[in-house]
Amino acid sequence: MTATRRVLLVEDDAHIADLLTLHLRDEGLEVMHCARGDDGLRQLERGGWDALVLDIMPVSYTHLRAHETKANL
Repeated sequence: MTATRRVLLVEDDAHIADLLTLHLRDEGLEVMHCARGDDGLRQLERGGWDALVLDIMPVSYTHLRAHETKANL
């Protein structure tokens, strides 16, 4: 049995997050959505993620910090 791939989604727009979550789950992925960059960063630092999907227009510095953290993991 193959382990489910885990995706961390950091997106502040609820409509976009819902749409992405729907499609990612349809592909068999487990999705955790964080609407705030600081929440996403905490989840990212806990580890265990196979992919990270970040908001293209981050509203906070912590979105960018999450990207830096992922690059250094």
